[in-house]
Amino acid sequence: MNRTWALLVALCAAGIALASPFLLAEIRAVHPPMSPAALLALQGVQALVLCALAAYAGVRFAPRAGLDAPWLRAFAERRQRPSAFSSVAIEAAAVGSVTAIAVTAIALMLRSSVPEGLSHPVPAGFWTRASSAFYGGIVEETLLRWGVLTALFALARRIGVRAPFWSSNVAAALLFGALHLPSVAFARIPITGAVIAHVLLGNGIAGVVFGWMFKRRGLEGAMVAHGAADVWLQAALPALLA
Repeated sequence: MNRTWALLVALCAAGIALASPFLLAEIRAVHPPMSPAALLALQGVQALVLCALAAYAGVRFAPRAGLDAPWLRAFAERRQRPSAFSSVAIEAAAVGSVTAIAVTAIALMLRSSVPEGLSHPVPAGFWTRASSAFYGGIVEETLLRWGVLTALFALARRIGVRAPFWSSNVAAALLFGALHLPSVAFARIPITGAVIAHVLLGNGIAGVVFGWMFKRRGLEGAMVAHGAADVWLQAALPALLA
């Protein structure tokens, strides 16, 4: 068993567990027809299975794309870890914060064209909403950047696409946005053209930035950037704008 794969799967399990207060609040907000705890368990199992597949894809395809998770891989393989992780974390947190502010500004400019419920935060306390950072930063980055982006890169290069990283990055970002549409529908918000454009634009912009951080600073940079963005988007900015 590849140690990097095992570490990523374990991190995803931890991310799901740590984000469970937010995930449970999100489920309860839409009054599901079954037990919220049971639905959370099903969601967690599904996410972990997808993480295992994505972790395998990344282990296989990331080296071909010149992409890496240098600190995680060094830890998994018990080798000397690269230095200066603090500078990576600071840069990534700053990039994630700026991205969150930009996405929020765009959403505020376009809010008249979409249902009001689309911009409402999950009804929960600050720290519960902030726990979403563990799911976004660990689980979604393992799925979308480590798994999907690297697999798309391998496919794009195989079929002769020019600039395979950026085409793959944009495609993964749009998929990242599209994967938020089921939760919008689950919240009983009508899926109109304006709603689709709003969801794809906001999440797509963020996804492209996280992909760029993946290329620039490794998977860890993308994880920190995404986590920081989620703290702002789900907790800090709603509190400031309330």
